This record gives sequence, structure tokens and C-alpha cells, in this order.
Amino acid sequence: MRRRRRLLWHYQGGFHWREGGHCSILGASVAWRRGSMVLPRRQLVERGWVFRSQTALTSDVPAAVTLSWRAAARFLRSPLQPIVDALSAALYPASCALCKQSLLRFSSLPICESCWSAVMPQTGVLCTHCGEDLGLPQSSLAHLAADEPRLCDVCHEQPEGFSRAVAYGRYENELRGLIHLLKYAGMKPIAKRLGQRLAGVVAELPIDAGTEMSVVPVPLYRVKRRQRGFNHAERIASAMVEELQRRDKAHRWAMARAVLRRQRATDSQSRLSPQGRRRNLRGAFAVRDASRIRGRSVLLVDDIYTTGATAAACSRVLLRAGAKEVWVATVARTQREGVAMWDGMFTSVGETVGF
Repeated sequence: MRRRRRLLWHYQGGFHWREGGHCSILGASVAWRRGSMVLPRRQLVERGWVFRSQTALTSDVPAAVTLSWRAAARFLRSPLQPIVDALSAALYPASCALCKQSLLRFSSLPICESCWSAVMPQTGVLCTHCGEDLGLPQSSLAHLAADEPRLCDVCHEQPEGFSRAVAYGRYENELRGLIHLLKYAGMKPIAKRLGQRLAGVVAELPIDAGTEMSVVPVPLYRVKRRQRGFNHAERIASAMVEELQRRDKAHRWAMARAVLRRQRATDSQSRLSPQGRRRNLRGAFAVRDASRIRGRSVLLVDDIYTTGATAAACSRVLLRAGAKEVWVATVARTQREGVAMWDGMFTSVGETVGF
């Protein structure tokens, strides 16, 4: 949405614009001049230019189109916001993309506050290296020292080369839906809010004070990036760095874009075994300019941590290029129902379920 000077919101058969300019409403380019007006609601409905709704008052439009009108909310942050909220809910009813309940506020994203509130940090006793849920009650930590490592069976036998991996939440329910909307529906503003939440987890990492951290997003292969139009991991990392620069003064955070490159296409990881994932990523990543990370601490950022194959492959390449250490942060993590674990005292709990 691009405007010139001020706009006067007035509904009397249509929205009248006070100054000239250009506007894109729901994918339809509309030019206006002083005294011109956007079509009234009845005509917008007839032409299919309004949001999909649970009611019969509006016609259906493609999901990707429903974001365009809501993008206008970016410049409508003013004392008139409650009025705008009421008008938008009445004139252009829309549903939350996750729970399908009616939206009560005018915003740049069709996600209700209830769904955002349901996205919570993961809890439980986690492996101190990879973040795997050990399946133990919190009371089991009573007789362990605070700094004593708690490792899953995989990390005990053969830990990956990165220093530690952390994630904000479990890859399920609303968080899973948000990541899918970001990646596959192109709802880019979601990345900012996810990055801000991830910043809180990263700020708790035991990184030495004063360390200069280079934040490296996991890259997409050029064909996939061209198809998607953006790299979701890069957008999450950028929002996270912006939040960390504001709230964490003990470290210096900086984006290191284009440090890693994905030099060949890889098969989808979703249906591969852990061994298949590692074979699939063998030789897939390379460092463009080793001088940018040589001797530096690196934070690798991605959307999901599943088996750790991507994090391990990227970490190996970064460490070989001279990085001092590599930490890993993801928005979400898949967790197995039962984990065989070891921490020097406990035995197996349940069975390890491969994925």
C-alpha cells in the first residue's frame, strides 16, 4: 500500500480518498484522485474483492488474495484504531487462517490473538546438547547439579559438532500451522513475530559476555528460493537479531547473510530416515567466504529441528571453514514420544521412535 500525504476515512456508499495516489486492494490496482472513491461493499462483493468469511455475506477468494487488504493496517496505527477495527470487522469480515474464528481486529495478518497466545515455549527436561525431550519429570532434577549435563542417548554416544541447539517450541498445533503459513502461503510478517520469540530463548544461551555473534541463516537452493520468493530462515534470523540488539546488551549480534550456500538441490527431508537425511545433505552446503567467519562465534538459524541432520551438516562446513564455535537456534523442534536417555544416573525411558 502506497499513499500520498493524508487519507480521509469516510464511509457513505464507499471510501472517499482525500489526496491522489495509487492503491492495491486485494490484488486489484486502483488509481484515485481527489474526490474519487473505492467501490462500495455491494460492488466489491459482486466482483469477489472481499475476504473469505464463515458467513454468507461475502464471496470466496483465493487464500493468497485475502492478505492484500489487511496489509493496509501497517499505516493505520492511530487513535482511530478501535474505530477501524470495528469497521473492518463489520464491512470486511475475515476468519483466522488457523482456527477459522472471526477476526475482531484490523491487522496485517489473518491470525487471531488467541492462536498467537496458544504458541508457548516448550517445557520439560531437555537434552543439554540437542534439546531432545528426555521424557523425565522435573522432580528428577532435584539431585543433579545445575551445571551437570543431561544428555539423550544419541548425544551421549556421538554428539554433533555444534556447541548446543535450542528451540522456542514444539513443532505441533498452532506453531506448526504458523510455520506452514510462512513457508507455503507466503505470509512473511509471521517471520517477525517468530523471530522475536526465538530471541528470548537465544538470549539465555551460555555464551561468554562480549562475544561477537555472526548469525547465519540456513540457505535455500537457488531454484527453491526463486520459486518461494524469499528465504524464511533469513527473515526469522533478521527479526531475531533486531530483537536481540535491542534487549541483549551483553553480546554483539550481526547478520551474516550469504555466508552459507546450498550448492545442489536435495530431496525433501520429511519422509527420509535419519540416515537418509544425512546422506541427502552430504556435500549440499559450502561456505562462500571463509574470512567472514574465521575465528568467530556463529549462531545457525533455521525454522525446524527434526533429527539434526541439517544443523549437523551446516555446522561441519562452518567449523571446517574456521568458525570458532557454532550454536544452533530454531523456532520449533520435533520431539519423540519416548527417548532412551543417559545422564550418568537414569536409564531408558520408553522407546526411541525414529522419524
